[in-house]
Amino acid sequence: DTGGSRYSGKLLDGVDPKVIVLLAGTNNVGKEPGDEAKVKDVTRGLEAIVGLRLIGRPRERAGVVSFVLDGIHAHDLGTVLDHHGVAVRAGHHCAQPLMQRYGVPATVRASFGLYNTREEVAALLRAIAAAQAIFGGVAPGGRGGGNGQGGT
Repeated sequence: DTGGSRYSGKLLDGVDPKVIVLLAGTNNVGKEPGDEAKVKDVTRGLEAIVGLRLIGRPRERAGVVSFVLDGIHAHDLGTVLDHHGVAVRAGHHCAQPLMQRYGVPATVRASFGLYNTREEVAALLRAIAAAQAIFGGVAPGGRGGGNGQGGT
């Protein structure tokens, strides 16, 4: 707990507990209507980007996709995406020991929910292309040694 107020307690006051269980059931977590199509769109789009590696290959993917891009540190990529109006998370995502174990310095994580549109998926892909143009010609062995760590 980060010490923030208890939103869930306030938001769910008066809601039938059976409804809460249905909404929060393990088969529904991270899965909203339309999520599957958006996640497939973004996964296909990301897989087509040269130098981009998806992290994790679950049988069923919820509305979250993590990735690294050769030669661009996740924090640098996150900053460029932000400048293009695309909100993502970049970093260890509370999994630093696991990331160290697999030699991943940081990842970018994009999340999609009911409120996101397919245009926002396309905006993410365009913003990644813009980041590659900014860091132009970065090949494995280039900036950051191709390991995604960037800079000096």
